[in-house]
Amino acid sequence: MVTIQTYISKSSYDAMVNKHLLANGDFIPIHHSSAKQVGNQQLFTSKGTSLFGTVIISYQDQFLSSFYDWDDVDGIWFSILQTMYDCLNTGIGNSGFSERSMEWQMKKLLEKNPAISFTWHHGFASKEWSDTPIKSTLRFPENLLVNKIIEKGTKYLTFRNALYDSGPSQNINQLINDLKSIGIVHPF
Repeated sequence: MVTIQTYISKSSYDAMVNKHLLANGDFIPIHHSSAKQVGNQQLFTSKGTSLFGTVIISYQDQFLSSFYDWDDVDGIWFSILQTMYDCLNTGIGNSGFSERSMEWQMKKLLEKNPAISFTWHHGFASKEWSDTPIKSTLRFPENLLVNKIIEKGTKYLTFRNALYDSGPSQNINQLINDLKSIGIVHPF
């Protein structure tokens, strides 16, 4: 089972940088009743420039990412969607961004059952916290990963559009629509 969950930080950027142990308690899932209030507060404090959080991805109880992989959630989602789009169109997708040097790579695997190898380079998280690996790689069934990324990307977009400043929603929406147009998506 592919699981993707978006969280936003309950703390400021400086508090997160200075904290040496980040955990679930430092973040709130976007479906939580107070997530909109927390998101609006972050955007207000940053004058609409940043919404910090993370996207936790796992498959069959193996985690690709963790709470250490936090940054601007808009950038994380945009990078994951762009990487997926490039992978589906060319066989390989690479993307990265941020002050925290995270990078993503997806490769289509030529197998009987279509699959995608998804590598998450953890950037500064691996340097800041000694128990975080430099990178994690998981193999996903292609249709499960694509459908889950579209589903959860759409949920993030809905959440983001509900905040007082919708930020890069138009770009994220375009990538979701481009992925849907490729044709392997099943209705939700």
